[in-house]
Amino acid sequence: MKKFNKNLIVFVVVSLMVTLGYCFSFVKGMGKSVLGLVESIKMHDENAISDFTDSIENYSSERLRYHDLLMDINSFKERILGTRAITKDGTQYFRTDDNYLVSISSNKAEEGRYDEAYTSFHKLKDIAEANGANFMYFAVPGKNYYATYEANIIDYGKHDYDLFVKGMYENEVPYYDFSNLLNGYTNPMEAYFFTDHHWKPTVGLQAANVMCQKLQEMYGFAYDKELFNINNYNVTKYKDQFLGSYGKKVGTYFTEEGADDFELITPKFETDLIEEQPFKNSIRTGSFEETVLYMDNLEKDYYGKNSYVTYSGGDYRLQIIKNNKNLEGKKILLIRDSFGCVVSPFLSLQTSELHVCDVRNFESFVGEKVNMEEYIQQIQPDYVLVLYTGTDLSSGRNDFF
Repeated sequence: MKKFNKNLIVFVVVSLMVTLGYCFSFVKGMGKSVLGLVESIKMHDENAISDFTDSIENYSSERLRYHDLLMDINSFKERILGTRAITKDGTQYFRTDDNYLVSISSNKAEEGRYDEAYTSFHKLKDIAEANGANFMYFAVPGKNYYATYEANIIDYGKHDYDLFVKGMYENEVPYYDFSNLLNGYTNPMEAYFFTDHHWKPTVGLQAANVMCQKLQEMYGFAYDKELFNINNYNVTKYKDQFLGSYGKKVGTYFTEEGADDFELITPKFETDLIEEQPFKNSIRTGSFEETVLYMDNLEKDYYGKNSYVTYSGGDYRLQIIKNNKNLEGKKILLIRDSFGCVVSPFLSLQTSELHVCDVRNFESFVGEKVNMEEYIQQIQPDYVLVLYTGTDLSSGRNDFF
């Protein structure tokens, strides 16, 4: 009979002690995750795990059936192991010390990278002014602008954004940098969801306020400040409601926070709006809640629903919001990306008409991209605004014409 290898025994004992020590120190922060995972498992039938294991081995359709459960279990495992970064679909997602998920920008922009964009902005500005409209670009820093990383993680998000904004100034593009607003936060990361890259709805309300302030300072835009007073709104909080786009990539329990809370902000004052989506032949009329809020997205379904698009309903080629309470107000054309979902509903309360366009190259959009020169000539807006996050210009967001 062979003797046991003493070194092997020592290794196993030490490894067990280290593992137990780590787990003991980790248990305190795992309570919420454990309870959540148990609830996730209870949502499936009693044979879920064994069925799922079989389906993985067989690569059958059952693998998809238990996708959500697998994601939850895997995220729980990665959390226990102390994993901080996960690569999914070519993008690296990182968990910060304060439990925010961010995506890593690994390619550094060089001088001149955004020159083509500045030229496009100037052309849009010239077209706007030729049709009697004022122009302004509103730049939004991505979430990773404020993130802190371990020494081995290199991220160029802040560098690239600062270079982009510096070029806006040097190229005399009328702009406002929203990092100025977020720098007023004790922790600017709090403006964003833990598991998603977007602003929270309360920040969307603040951003709409700042946009109106800047338009007033530069162009004399008149607006009702009380419509941006949070005390004039009902705020309903839904606990553990929303798993954002980053959370869907790494699983619910990858961070100590788990899913995000979500706030529904609705006016206490009377509203009367018409929301149109011409490419979908859709018209909704009524109150704020009945037109610019899409309540079916508020269902708690971490992997199947997107609570964020409760506001605006999502991204569209063209969305028109008419305000029957402000028929004498100004007409604004807003070219935006998804960050505008929580901004445009509140901005619409300060206008007679808000025309919202998305020019990005996504196959999911219904209808052809709207030519901004032709559309400006058609509707004759008072203001042409661009609201974009970050510096990713690869999706055609500067192809306005």
